[in-house]
Amino acid sequence: WITLDALEGTIAAGDSAFVSVQVDTEEIPAGVYVALIEFSINNLNNNTIPLVVTVNVSGTPQLTVSPDSLDFGPVLVNTTGTLQLMLMNSGSDDLFITGISSSNENFSVSEQEFYLQASENVFVEVSFFPTESTDYSGTLTISSNTPGQSETVVQVNGSGTLAPPLNLQGSLAEE
Repeated sequence: WITLDALEGTIAAGDSAFVSVQVDTEEIPAGVYVALIEFSINNLNNNTIPLVVTVNVSGTPQLTVSPDSLDFGPVLVNTTGTLQLMLMNSGSDDLFITGISSSNENFSVSEQEFYLQASENVFVEVSFFPTESTDYSGTLTISSNTPGQSETVVQVNGSGTLAPPLNLQGSLAEE
């Protein structure tokens, strides 16, 4: 995460030289990082000069949802169908899922709040409970501390179907 230009040469008495130090925090998680850079010099009593570099990285959480929509297909009326939704922190700081709400009461999520570290994920069980033989749709709104996108919406669909009749019998009538 830290690089510097190689410097060799002579610095005359009373002069100075600049050394370019680059810090790249894009791929590292939030936290405090310390590096020691030692410069070798031609002083017989002290042949190195230490430079301590301290960087405090404040990362960014990023919610990634997979899949981006759920289709339950046909589910028998008054029974429950379930699918899983993966929530992942693809950012570099802690992600807080502060709630998951549904726009349609026939779709629900049991757990509402999560804490995810960078690169951590969780699978959420989403339930669909149709009460009539009809098509259902709605959205799940996931609230989090993702900068610029505090809410993520997932489309949900399903249809309620009736069970086939039991013990169905028929007979042929002659004409």
